[in-house]
Amino acid sequence: MSTHYTTLKKVRIADLFDGRLEEFGIREHVYPKQTIATDKFLTDGRNCLCVRGDESGFVHTITR
Repeated sequence: MSTHYTTLKKVRIADLFDGRLEEFGIREHVYPKQTIATDKFLTDGRNCLCVRGDESGFVHTITR
């Protein structure tokens, strides 16, 4: 079962994947056939979130 979230403020996808979350143990996970410019994945090594963006580079939804 998936849960979909949205952000209250505009968040750039690039800001989530620039390495700043690594100090909290969160990093990008690449699924070769699913990771594209608008669909990227974050993981803590156990859980995974799909971050979907729009054409302008902002987060559209986050799915657990």
